[in-house]
Amino acid sequence: MSSAENRVRFNILDVLIVLIIIALIIGVFFRNNIVELLSPDKSVEITYTFELKEVDSTRLSYLTQNTPLASRDSGGSMGRIVSVTPSVSVITEYAVDGSIMHLERSGYYDVTVRAVARGYKSDSGVFLDGEVLIAPGMKQYIITATAVYEAIILSIN
Repeated sequence: MSSAENRVRFNILDVLIVLIIIALIIGVFFRNNIVELLSPDKSVEITYTFELKEVDSTRLSYLTQNTPLASRDSGGSMGRIVSVTPSVSVITEYAVDGSIMHLERSGYYDVTVRAVARGYKSDSGVFLDGEVLIAPGMKQYIITATAVYEAIILSIN
């Protein structure tokens, strides 16, 4: 037997199989760690405030402290409620003489909600839980276990 016959030879197919296995291992690692790798800063606690207009008394009762919040569009976590401040909804009407009248809407409330979530700040706003972008003035559809609310983000601390 010659030494040439005992030599192990690699062909292009062997190299491709090894590259595919390496790519799969890297893919699994990135899938589990992509948020941490791409976020410029580590996740911190973000407190933000949003407003809900004309919420009826039944839906107001669903908004309690520590209620978990999520984005309707992405399903991503938006943290939990810290405090709820309701006030009776007021509509503006104009009288025949042009004067302004403010009328209370019985049974409906404008609600200011303060919430806390994990997230990080970027140039375009704040990402909650690494996936839900919020910024002051932005409209978000927020869901709880029992209802969907149309919210306007007021402030982010």
